[in-house]
Amino acid sequence: SAKKAAELTGQLLAYAGRGRFHTKRLDLSNHVREMQALLLATVPKPAILTVDLEAELPPIKGDVSTLQQILLSLVINAGQAIQPSSGRVWVKTGTRDLSSALIRTLVKIEEPPPGRYVYLEVGDDGPGIPSEIVGQIFDPFLATNALGKRRGLATVLELANQHGGAVEIERERASGACVRVYFPEAGMPSSPGTEL
Repeated sequence: SAKKAAELTGQLLAYAGRGRFHTKRLDLSNHVREMQALLLATVPKPAILTVDLEAELPPIKGDVSTLQQILLSLVINAGQAIQPSSGRVWVKTGTRDLSSALIRTLVKIEEPPPGRYVYLEVGDDGPGIPSEIVGQIFDPFLATNALGKRRGLATVLELANQHGGAVEIERERASGACVRVYFPEAGMPSSPGTEL
């Protein structure tokens, strides 16, 4: 109980911007690969998990426990979205050049600079996100039942911001949803809100 309380406190402090980060340069694909067994156990049966990891990604500067929290939150969210029917959850990594125009379309707290970003993508082929809800999914006080089985993404957004990144949502009412979290390459200029 004490360990769970400590973990919860750490998550709350991270959300409030007061958490302590231990950052290092890391390969996001390797990080996901190391968590693959846990991810397989996290996705409910009979759903299928597929993983597509880009080789030789440029390094990002990240906090390992925070990246684990982001990945697990997104995979659990995707798995719950397709229950109780069978479906597919996928995890993907890659790179993308973000222009100023594209950054304006992303969900962010602080404006990240244009440049090359490494992304973590988690998607599912569930029922999608209703249009009346999509604008509220980053609200920390959004009730779980208002999302069906999807949870709000406020913590994911805050943690992405503290890594100098942003979030992109792709959703279709009838063909699932995809969340893409962007992280700047190590060495890129930081946005003003970055805590690393």
